[in-house]
Amino acid sequence: MRFACFDRWNEPKPDPTGVTEAKWTSGVDGTRSLELTCVGETNVGKGDRIVFTDPRGHLQETIVVSPEHRREDTRIITSLVCKGGIQELDDTFIEDKRNRSATATQCLRKAMEGTRWTIGMVDDAGTLADLGFYHMSVLEAVEAIASKYGLEVTASYLMDPQHQRVTDRAVNLVKAQGDQANEGLRRFEYGHDLKGVTRTVDATGVKTRLYGYGKGLPTTDENGEQTGGYGRRIDFSDINDGKPYVEDPEATKLWGLPGPAETSVGANMLKGGGFERTYGDGWLFSPTAAFLDALVKKDGDVTPCEGKVMLRMGTDTNTCATSAIYDPITVKGNTQYQLIMQTRATAGVTAKVRITQDVTVYPSSDITLTSPINTGGWVKSTWRFTTHAKCTTIRIRIENPTGLMYVDDVTLGLAATTTIHPAEGIYENSDCEDKQQLLDETKAELERRSVPTVSYEADILTFARSCTDLNNVGLGDRVLLVDTTFTPDLRLAGRVLQLEEDLLDPALTTVTIGNIIERFTTSNRSAEQRLERVVAESAAWNTSSQQISQNAGKWDQVAQTVVDNAPHGTRPPPPSTPTPPTGTPHPKRYPPNNPAGMRRLPRSVSTPTNGTLPQQLLPKANRHGMRRRTR
Repeated sequence: MRFACFDRWNEPKPDPTGVTEAKWTSGVDGTRSLELTCVGETNVGKGDRIVFTDPRGHLQETIVVSPEHRREDTRIITSLVCKGGIQELDDTFIEDKRNRSATATQCLRKAMEGTRWTIGMVDDAGTLADLGFYHMSVLEAVEAIASKYGLEVTASYLMDPQHQRVTDRAVNLVKAQGDQANEGLRRFEYGHDLKGVTRTVDATGVKTRLYGYGKGLPTTDENGEQTGGYGRRIDFSDINDGKPYVEDPEATKLWGLPGPAETSVGANMLKGGGFERTYGDGWLFSPTAAFLDALVKKDGDVTPCEGKVMLRMGTDTNTCATSAIYDPITVKGNTQYQLIMQTRATAGVTAKVRITQDVTVYPSSDITLTSPINTGGWVKSTWRFTTHAKCTTIRIRIENPTGLMYVDDVTLGLAATTTIHPAEGIYENSDCEDKQQLLDETKAELERRSVPTVSYEADILTFARSCTDLNNVGLGDRVLLVDTTFTPDLRLAGRVLQLEEDLLDPALTTVTIGNIIERFTTSNRSAEQRLERVVAESAAWNTSSQQISQNAGKWDQVAQTVVDNAPHGTRPPPPSTPTPPTGTPHPKRYPPNNPAGMRRLPRSVSTPTNGTLPQQLLPKANRHGMRRRTR
């Protein structure tokens, strides 16, 4: 297999020879890296380009970032670490460029201005958006475009017929890399008995409730004129039962957060609770004809609390209802419910409220609730009760009013008390002005974020043992994931996330599949930062080593001068008969095995029998064996 070499100016150089190892790593997140090991020293330097053909026949260009030469026995081993050629776009800076109502292709064209790269294939659906590039590299701008339009970044290359140089470098923006068809979809099932597969589960980013926010509303002055600024962002609470969020209750049970006990009430189970339905449908009044006069829209200065109709109760059987009984309601046994009712009457007027159940219990299965306390205006009364274990239906009864009393807005809901709170997050689309679109996008985002990110890594032979054939699999191909170690089974729509291919032995290829895709720039930045830290630390070590070596000579000269000037009788014996150290070394000046890297004394200086360094051999103001800092 040929690995063609070119310098940074696209001029050919001798190809590296004696290649013994070649690992090509590619990821859906944009990761591209090549690691070569060669026998012998090569003239490949930092910044040179290595061009080769991957196992799928696609031309790839990489940039050498870390050439290393080391000697093993009698031979020299060269190691080359290379990154994807698209990384050179990270070295071109954009000060400020703006796109107004532009497509993905138009944004990409503006981002690539001034580079030698061209526009390749773009899955442009014609979507228009505003996007600015401010104080960023071209590579970051490309990733911003991909993020804005929901695309993935790839690169493609062309060489001249003589294979002497790369003639075209193109950036592609595609909806999804790999085969996304359902036909021939590979299925991978992970169980407790599967060996040799590394599974990584990350639930830290799981969100089970998402608040959705769109474009900010323009601010206006006292005259209603727009000021050019923007205030609160729009949400979809108006079309989502007053809730500015969407939630997955089942996901909350699995991935929610522990917290204090909290009770939530479900939807109203009474269809005619507000008495808005024709003739109070759902309610049975006594006397029977009471609905003709008891259901009123207004009574003097009294108007309904909610809606347009209220129930008038009292002792006058000609104009009022003396009792109101709701139709049977299907419930669950041994379950808590919450009943809410609005009443209005003068102080002291009340009525009896009770719940009847379809079970026979001695002395009674009725649940008698406390009577509502009226104060003259509308008062909300709230009750909670628990049904009998064998109860299947209940009826709500409001009876025996002691005076004129109005009833409205009766609601019954399932009361659920839990200590599991939703894991909350935010979805934002600053360009969205349509509430329904924002709601749909937030639901789609919640579906994606309400499951943990899971990846499975193994070589092709191990996957084959799990009945998953990944031979000839491509980067980004769709895979159905079933993880039976979760309760219930976790079923995910996954993809081939990364391939680590041995270009010399395809059987050793390692495949990573899962449902997590890190953004290209994020992944690239973390890798670059790790490399920069290693290089920086290496430079610091080299500097420290040079300083120690430089100061070592000075310390030797000082020590030798002191010895030469020592009084007669105190000079050490000649070098031919040195006195070996005896006794136990001082723990502060001679640590065991010399871990601090202290320099040995010249052979012309002897060590006293107690193992300590004579004070006259230490430089002034440095009597504790500390090295002087080099300025």
